[in-house]
Parts: sequence; C-alpha cells; structure tokens
Amino acid sequence: MGTINCCLLSVKDLLNKKQIKIESKINEGNSKSIIFSEEREFVIPDFQREIRWKRDQLLTLVSDISKGSKLLGNIILSYKSEKNEYHILDGQQRLTAIIIIINYIKQKFGKELGNEFFSICNFSLQSLPSFTVLLEHEFNLKNFNDDDRQMLEEEDVYNQTERYNLLFNALGDRSCLTTANKAKDFLRNLYKCELNILIQEMTSTDIGIESYLDVNIKGIKLDREDIFKGYLFDHVDNQVIYEKWTKLKASYLSVKEPISIDLMTIIRYVMESTISTLNLEQHPKFSAQFELESEITLRETDTFYEGDHIIKVLCDSTYCIKVIDLSQKIIDYFSCIINSNETSQKFKEFIGLGNEISNHTYPLLFNLSRKIARDPEDIPKAILIKYLISNLFIEKNSKSKKKVKELYTVYLFMVVFIIFVGKKDIKNYLSILQTNEWNEELIKKIIEIVRDPSAIGLRKIRASYQPLSELTEDIKDIDQAHRCKSFASIYNYFEIVNSGQEPAHVKITDIKQLNDFLKNNTKYTVEHFIINQSSKYVPGNGNDTEKFYPKEIAKLNKSIFNFIFISDTLNNNLNNKIFRDKITELKNNYEITSFNYNNDFISVCDSTFSDLNNRTEAELETYFNEQFFEEYQDFTKKMLNKFIIRLCPSN
Repeated sequence: MGTINCCLLSVKDLLNKKQIKIESKINEGNSKSIIFSEEREFVIPDFQREIRWKRDQLLTLVSDISKGSKLLGNIILSYKSEKNEYHILDGQQRLTAIIIIINYIKQKFGKELGNEFFSICNFSLQSLPSFTVLLEHEFNLKNFNDDDRQMLEEEDVYNQTERYNLLFNALGDRSCLTTANKAKDFLRNLYKCELNILIQEMTSTDIGIESYLDVNIKGIKLDREDIFKGYLFDHVDNQVIYEKWTKLKASYLSVKEPISIDLMTIIRYVMESTISTLNLEQHPKFSAQFELESEITLRETDTFYEGDHIIKVLCDSTYCIKVIDLSQKIIDYFSCIINSNETSQKFKEFIGLGNEISNHTYPLLFNLSRKIARDPEDIPKAILIKYLISNLFIEKNSKSKKKVKELYTVYLFMVVFIIFVGKKDIKNYLSILQTNEWNEELIKKIIEIVRDPSAIGLRKIRASYQPLSELTEDIKDIDQAHRCKSFASIYNYFEIVNSGQEPAHVKITDIKQLNDFLKNNTKYTVEHFIINQSSKYVPGNGNDTEKFYPKEIAKLNKSIFNFIFISDTLNNNLNNKIFRDKITELKNNYEITSFNYNNDFISVCDSTFSDLNNRTEAELETYFNEQFFEEYQDFTKKMLNKFIIRLCPSN
C-alpha cells in the first residue's frame, strides 16, 4: 500500500479550481507538504457503484447544512500522479451530491449570486462520461436535440440520468433553497463545511480497487453487486472486464422487469452451474452474497475462511471472464424470448439444430422458455440457466434433439415447484446445478416431491387455495391464471416415463395440441370458475340479484385452482352464475369432456361441492362462511391426486 496523507479541508478549498498547498500528516507520523494543483481532476472510477443516494438522503444533507457548517465525513482518494487524478474510493455519493447542490443553486440564482460562485475543478464519472454536460442541463434529456439525446442515452448504460434528475429536482422542495438570499446563506454554510481527506499515493489500479473494497466492506456496507464488481475488476484486466461488464449491465437493464430476477442472482447461478469445471480438490460452497460458507483449503496451501469472497478464493481471471460471458449469453437468450411473441430466427440459432427440430417443436420450446423466464420464482430460472449452459451454449456437434428437449423437464419442475415447494426450500435444489446429470437428478426430485405423502397436505400446497390474506405480498401480485394454464398444460400433455428400460425422461403426448392450448387465447380463454372474477355471484333458483361473496372467499378468485379454459362463446354464457349452475351447464358439454383438465375439474367439482339448489340467500351466505372453504380444500387435494397419477402413470 502506498503512503497515506491526511488533512482537513473545507468544501471550497477541495473543489475550487486553484492550487492549494497544505501540511499533511502521513502514516509514519511525520508531516508532509502536499499540493493540490489547479488542474487536478476528481474521478469516480468505473469499479465504483452507480448513484445510490435517494431523495431523502440528499434532502437530509441539505437540511443539516442549512443549520450551519458541518464536518461531512471522510473522502478517501487514490492519487494517480502520472495523470494528476484523484480517484474517489469512498465518499463519492456525498461529493457528487455536493457538486449537484452547488450547480443547482448556480442555475437557479446565478445572476443574483454571481460573486458567490467559483470555478469547480474537473470532476468525472467513468460510468457516465457525460455527467458534466448533463449536470449543466439539469439531467433533463428533453433539453437536448434528438441526436445529442440519443448519444447521451447510449452512453448512460446504467440508466443513471433519470436518478440524477430526480435528485436535482428534489432540491426545489427545501425552503432554504427557494430564494436567492436563503440560497446564499446556505451556500456559505456549505463552503465552510469540512471534509476529512485521506490520500493514498497509488501505483496501480489494482491497489486502488483493493483499497476501495477494504474501505467500503469494513465501513458502510456495499451491496453484493458493488462488492462483486470490485473483486471482479481487481482480478481481471481492467479494460477487458469494464467493456464486458458495461455490456452485461446494459443488456440486463433492458429485460430486468419482465424476467424479475436480479443480475447477481443470474451470475450466482452461472457460477453454481460451472464451478465444477475448475477441477478443484473440493467445491467451495458460497452464499447468495458470494461469501464462503466454511473454511476451505485449495491448491494444497491456500486456506480461505468463512466470509471470504468467492472471486478472491478462486483467483482465476479466465474463469471470471467465462462467467461474465455466459451471463451475457443468458441475458441475450432472455431478451430474445421476452422481446418477441413468436419464434424468431435468433431463437432458432440459440437452439442450433436447424431442420433437425420440427416446426411444431420450435414454438413449443420458445413458449416454455418464455413462461419459465417470466414467472417470479427464481429456482426454476436457475434450472433453466443450467439447461442453457449444459445443452445450448455448447459446441454444435455436441448438441442433440434429446438434449434440447430436456427443457420439458425444466418446465415441469417449474409447475411442481410452484405448487408443492416454495421459497423456503431453495437450498435443496441448488446442488442440482453442480452435477452433469442434472436432468436425471431433476426428474428424481420431481418424483420425490409429488410422491411425498405430505405433498398434498395443507402445509405444502402454497398458493393453490389459501386465502390471499395469508400469502406474502409477492404471491398476491402473481397472475395465478397464467400459472394455472401452466399446470393444466402439464396435466393434459406431460408424462414422466420411468420404465427402467431407458433413463427417465419427460414425454409430451401431443406437441401440436399443446402449442394450440398455450397460444390460442380464443379457443382457450380463462374462466374464473368457482369464484367469479367480479367477486359476485347470481344465486339462481329464479333469483337474478347479484350477491357478493364473503371477503375472504372472494380472494380465492386468484388462486391456482379457480380456473378452467374454454371458448369465448362458452365463457360469455356463464357470466356471474354461481358455480353449481356452471357445473350443470358444462358437465356434459363436448368442449369440456374432450379436454382432460376441464373434464376432471368439472367432475371433481360436481362430486365435492354441496348441492346448492333451493337454498335461500341466507343459507347460501352461511354455506360460504362456514362450509365452502373446507370443501375447496378437499377439491384441491383431489385435483392434485389426479395430477400425480396422470404425471407418473408407470411409477
């Protein structure tokens, strides 16, 4: 580590574009004169985190300064003498906020307070090269012409402009900045605020990154992306990894919302899926924070301890690049299936088997991938990532139809996981990512789950019938109709073949019909069957006055087992009829009997729920309050039993 110099400077002295000479204490206890030259530049390096401050943090800082000058904490700098640059290792959020505040006041009251301002020394963000230009225009892209706006948007790969714009505009909410006189008083307080400056004279980028991690991990906690990025830039050639990381982050941001999985989670699953390729004496087990879970010795003499970062443990730049490259391919795959509603040429290139795959199979692979990618659960996406790495992102001569069709197993697992498992059991499934026989292991796990005697107990069935008031917020917002359609597709068309004569595999009984079911939204519309979508029902028996279900029962209209899939015409005829009247109308209809899921659904409803004929309104209300929910649980168990028998007929 280089020499450390320490001094206390006012905001004005630090930022004023003038040469300043100060006496500094250094780490050996001696004094030293240091000179900040007029041409100095403060740089936020590319390994630093993006802007993370929110409106409240900025306004709290403004409120504190409005009451008088303050000590604003530490700024840790790494001095690059060959470029006269001071790279900011700690305090970048605070220093950036100060520069934004000064420029805000200058833009609002520059004419009245001209003498209060000074030229600020050069300040740049490597992750946002146009920061200074954007600052002069209030971070508002509408203030630029079309060509400049496009250029600025392309430069802003981390989408920071909008966040800076929100901070800039938030300053207008503080009364201390609403008039020129108030702003002048505030500005004078700000100039007198002091910062504790620590300067390390560094000879390389690597030492700067190492210091950044030491400072931040041992001080205010960075999030896992900041820490991962820091270690990554420390172990891989800086320019190479900067270009790859920038592209990866920009690609991820374009699909972030629809796939609802964190970038670092994708990277974690890539590492879990590939770490076995390193041929280490033992596989390091690491947490979601990329930290070792227990002590381990590698390469005979290198001992690492619980909490050490996995990149530091592996110390393999080639592998790190491989992880980022694979993560990029996965994001590209997600982008391909999310940003199109039908099979594209690019998707066929991902599959890579040309005419070996039938015209019916391509759209099926596309639709199954899309459903897995868009579902909120992470673990099925983890298995999809393993599938992509093992079966698609390989040499063309190693691909096969059999490997490509192992996606069927992943899709089946998603449905089983949603219904029977849940977030609390996530760790039990990550080990599948580390085996080459992942497909066989996954099928064993599926059979184990559905054959578990407790699988259809109340404890195991998650969102299938519980009142939504008992569910977590993330489950409440899920469109369970789409999940039910996935369940119905498995129920009708999937089968596990496990005869012992060949490896267990997942078979689809009719690909053409399955495609039709997944895509034909006129023939297979969603009908909220048992509990109407409107939360109201028509009692029948000559009474056409609509009544509301009890509040807790009404919430079941979003549960997985509330839906069937029927034609537009049939759906429109049902309206808000009570479910018993719907059963009477549909149970002998060919459209129902010809589709196994619908047929069994109606049949189980008919045999499970009470006969409601000739019941008064008061009796119906009592039924829904006291008896219905128990019958609904029984109905759910019967449907799951049928599902298990259909899925594993030969087991």
